[in-house]
Amino acid sequence: MNLRKLRVLGLGVALVALTLVAGQAERTIFVDGFEFVDQKDEYFDTGDFSLYPWETGGDAPWFVVQEDEVPQSVDVSWEYAAQAGKIEDNGQSWLQVTLFVARNGRINFCYQVSSEADSDFLSFFIDGTEMGKWSGETDWQAIFYLVTAGSHTFRWEYTKNGAGSSGWDTVWVDAVDFPMFCPATPITPGQSIQEAIDNTVAGAMICLGAGEWEENLVITKRVTLVGAGSDNTTIRGKIDRPVIEVRGDAEVGITNLKITKSKGDQNGITISGDASVIIDDCSISENGWNGIEVENSAWAWVSESTIKNNRYVGIVIGGELSHTR
Repeated sequence: MNLRKLRVLGLGVALVALTLVAGQAERTIFVDGFEFVDQKDEYFDTGDFSLYPWETGGDAPWFVVQEDEVPQSVDVSWEYAAQAGKIEDNGQSWLQVTLFVARNGRINFCYQVSSEADSDFLSFFIDGTEMGKWSGETDWQAIFYLVTAGSHTFRWEYTKNGAGSSGWDTVWVDAVDFPMFCPATPITPGQSIQEAIDNTVAGAMICLGAGEWEENLVITKRVTLVGAGSDNTTIRGKIDRPVIEVRGDAEVGITNLKITKSKGDQNGITISGDASVIIDDCSISENGWNGIEVENSAWAWVSESTIKNNRYVGIVIGGELSHTR
């Protein structure tokens, strides 16, 4: 077996580890890993809120400042930060963004507060639920919260009570690392996935809503396909060809999808040439031949997926059978 071509981990009862070294299953850590997606952390390096669909308001909007305008004892390499608007007693200044999160993950960010302790607060909300609040004097602090797949509104608020102030009387946020999210509204059944792939730029993410598509996809560019969950989003074969075929030197992510019922003696997913594919949290079943076949110099990384009930075997690597049950 070619150990270079495939790494499989965390596949549950449907599939055992495929790469064997000296009688022991080789374990490789899956880093939350769609490195094929051009999604940037928000350091406000544009000098404004133009990178993502930010909204700001209240009695005074947030704005972007250079880091040398932020008092700090902790040295950071960031050049910009978001700062709450200047508000009076009983005032409020908020910053928020609504995103369609593609898969379970977490949001990370750093904050710094200089306010009247126990009176004037920076609060963070997810979908209107307060997750944390801070006041007084802090250096830059890092924090994260778990986020489920779906649409979420992330909101930072600076609020003041009826009297008094202290310190710089403001708060800052920076280094916002969102969970993987869809940059646009997911496409829905009736819209062609293949057309979306053909018309998108390399490095883009294509999000699929709940429902079923009958298509055979050919991918030859750097792209990521994200469904609404393997129980909710299904691609089934339409003609005598693999349901998904990745060719050439394409770099592809496939997550949260069910790939099923290829027509004829065809695989669910075929990966050939020098292509690199990450398959995460997918169901690959009931296909006319193998679940996944990795050919030539291609490479695949499979995680947290169910591969079962295919006509032949779960995975074939360069013509060799994988260890499945």
